[in-house]
Amino acid sequence: MFLFALAAVVVAMFLALARATLGPTVFDRLLAVWSYRPPLEEVVRALKFGRLDFLGGHLADEIWHRLGSELRVVEAIVPVPLHWRRQMTRGYNQAERIARPLAKRIGRPLVTALRRTRATPPQARLERSRRQANLRRAFRCRRPSEVRGRSVLLVDDVTTTGATLEAAATALRRAGAASVVALAAARTPGPGEPPQLPRRTRLASVHRRRIGGIAPMR
Repeated sequence: MFLFALAAVVVAMFLALARATLGPTVFDRLLAVWSYRPPLEEVVRALKFGRLDFLGGHLADEIWHRLGSELRVVEAIVPVPLHWRRQMTRGYNQAERIARPLAKRIGRPLVTALRRTRATPPQARLERSRRQANLRRAFRCRRPSEVRGRSVLLVDDVTTTGATLEAAATALRRAGAASVVALAAARTPGPGEPPQLPRRTRLASVHRRRIGGIAPMR
């Protein structure tokens, strides 16, 4: 019991620091399950660049295991979209590979309401101020009726400054979303933040079998 209580305290501290670092935002809450460090970093990179898209299901299962009670309040799940050129190159959208199985777990519809209207340089190469400028008007809600008046869960794989989530949430708000909860599987830690979140999860045990040996979820 003590270990569970300690883990809960660490998660709460991490989320509080995330909100403080990101400052004022257009989404109502930011939820980040892991710190973007090994071994989770390797899992996300394999999902994004290694064509191991089934890893999105493993991430979704663990997100549900940790945050299920908080996610039941949402009414629609929206993945952060890729620009069509990047999605064509990658073969899929990694955020959608997390969002789709998570939507099934929550029992809410997956809504691909957002469209990325222009290709932008990878955010990881830019400072915060340039990230915000890079993403200005980069998203458009193509089906406003599917989010209007609804509480929306906006899903991405990794967040650093929150600029991508903020730009996507802005488009949802303009389309009439009642509220937006932003969820990232992982958040890049800033300097001086607490150590990595507890690793004793089913996902970590799966990862120890090594990326190349993981079987797709059945």
